[in-house]
Amino acid sequence: MTRRAIAAFAHPDDETFSVGGTLARAVALGWTVTAICATRGEVGEIAPGTAATPETLGLVREQELRAAILVLGRAVHARVPVSEEPHVRHAQRSTRRT
Repeated sequence: MTRRAIAAFAHPDDETFSVGGTLARAVALGWTVTAICATRGEVGEIAPGTAATPETLGLVREQELRAAILVLGRAVHARVPVSEEPHVRHAQRSTRRT
């Protein structure tokens, strides 16, 4: 029997800080794990010591996410290609209508 898990996160690094140990353990036990990140993190803070700029932050955060997934045990990473900016604007429009 194949055991599968799907973990969904809003931003890159949420998978590591929230349940990284659990994902790593599941992979070590033979589970197939898919991590889904809804955004690229392009609106987040730029960490000191990185070469990221506001223009490249999404790409840098996506690369960091892929590297973290490999460390967690080669869990499969599937990203939903949504920019944070339109998502935020859509949420604000939805809130105003109610």
